[in-house]
Amino acid sequence: MDLYYEIYEKLLHVMKDANRLEIMSLNLLQMRQKKLPNCIKLDYVYELLKEYKLLEILDGLEEAKNDAKSEEYRQQGNSYFSLKSQKYVEALKAYNKSICYAESQENLAIGLANRSAVLCELKMFPECLESIRLARAAGAPDRLREKLERREEKCQQEELCEEEALIPKIEIPVNEKIPFLARCLSLKTNKQFGRYVITEKDIPAGTVIAMEEPFAKILINSEKYLRCANCLQEVPHLLMPCTSCTQTMFCSKVCQEEAQRDFHHYECEISRSLFEVFDQALLIVIRTVIKAFCAFPDPATMAKEIEIMDKEQKTVFSFDWSGNVSSCERYTPIHTLATNENLRGADDLFKKYTFGCLMYHILHGFSHKFRERFLTSHAAENTVKNLIFRHLQTASTNMHSIHVIEDTANPDSSTDFGVAAYAFHSLVNHSCSPNVTRISVGAVSAMITIKNIKAGEQVLDNYGYHHSLMERHMRQKETKRRYHFVCQCTACQKDYPLYSALSMPINIPEPLPLHNQTRKFQYSREFAEKGFKKVVDFIREFSHLYPIMQLCCAEEGLKFCFNILCGKIPLHLREQLQKIPK
Repeated sequence: MDLYYEIYEKLLHVMKDANRLEIMSLNLLQMRQKKLPNCIKLDYVYELLKEYKLLEILDGLEEAKNDAKSEEYRQQGNSYFSLKSQKYVEALKAYNKSICYAESQENLAIGLANRSAVLCELKMFPECLESIRLARAAGAPDRLREKLERREEKCQQEELCEEEALIPKIEIPVNEKIPFLARCLSLKTNKQFGRYVITEKDIPAGTVIAMEEPFAKILINSEKYLRCANCLQEVPHLLMPCTSCTQTMFCSKVCQEEAQRDFHHYECEISRSLFEVFDQALLIVIRTVIKAFCAFPDPATMAKEIEIMDKEQKTVFSFDWSGNVSSCERYTPIHTLATNENLRGADDLFKKYTFGCLMYHILHGFSHKFRERFLTSHAAENTVKNLIFRHLQTASTNMHSIHVIEDTANPDSSTDFGVAAYAFHSLVNHSCSPNVTRISVGAVSAMITIKNIKAGEQVLDNYGYHHSLMERHMRQKETKRRYHFVCQCTACQKDYPLYSALSMPINIPEPLPLHNQTRKFQYSREFAEKGFKKVVDFIREFSHLYPIMQLCCAEEGLKFCFNILCGKIPLHLREQLQKIPK
């Protein structure tokens, strides 16, 4: 159980033991009925947390750089790297963690040298050479010189056959004012769907229609020693640590400076607390709030602009993104995402009051730089509390996971490496039989069609409840619980069957027989290039027959091949594939 939830459970427990749950619920209900600002409700819950000394749990979570810990994590890396274990990606993470904790230049340099050994075993020879260069630049001790020279010579002798990854781009005319969207996409609004996106022209399957940068993004905890904290790229050979904290690594000076400007200046001294207390669903809330505050010169200006945003309800379609867009304008379509506050139950709201209090306590109590710049008055403190609570609501329904290709041999393994806030993608409604999917290219989200979409039809994503994997009553129950609507998409209205019950017409060919290929070949560029064209042609020809088993397979095949073409095979999967004999 995550620490934030553990504290919430403890608060419930002590309130119940003191027979105060009912009066607390009544007090919060009365505040809502009086339409008091959310900051007042957070203040009320904050006092309860203080009274029962639950905020003290958040004390002392930070760790300074420490050579003893650095050596401890390096020994962990050695264990993973050993001939017995050969868990090279885990070794890589441990060595990078050792680098982050290194207090002395020598420990930093040794960690970099050890990292190069892992990269050599993974046959990542250019990456190994770069780590050797960084180790020498950091002052690698003389006793490692011979090892580094032998490793360097081995890498230089190896033949390199790196395949360039596809960089997706929008393949149909682009919106001149919103260059990250196709021109045919437009926003509509009605009572049934709220805000929704349609296409004004026919779009065939296999077409990239959006390439969106997020407003805010974060890494999940398990990826912080494999990816750059700013661009989120998996480049462990380039990663160098923040000079102050133990949780953050950057792939370049440019990324470090950009992160420092956008968020890390305020997160650095609370970085371990954030990862220790919250999961990714809540980390993105704090990152969004910090980036929002950085978008304005001062809290008073921000408060005035937020009043305008709340009144005008502008979206990503309201701005001209072709030129210079102000930081305020970049934040606006994130701020105006739906909160669904009036649809939330008392229990859900109380959880969010509690989580918001913990976030505010960490920002106010431990991030001195955030407090000194932004918490300059009582009004500014209230602005922070209100904004935290707002994005606790928008995040649960609008923030998107960033993911890599799945491992076909381990379909239950996690594919997520981050979470991001996207202004456009969050306007796309759900369907249990979607016509688009999202592919993550770093933090950029590429939206590609997986069905033919006719002019006038909605663009529809899937929020995690697909008809082929979950029965209708369960899907509708989950969309009601999490997103506050009962899904009435075509798949629900017509009650499309589960995958195992789909028809499989014998006169329709199998589009992409993955089971007939070796696992290693499935992830090859050759397979992806041929497979992508094949499944796209198949969907375009037979799309009108949906739902049949062959089309469900083709849609999955399209996503699979496109991920490979974009170079989305993560290190842990590349390590497994490397161990398969040719």
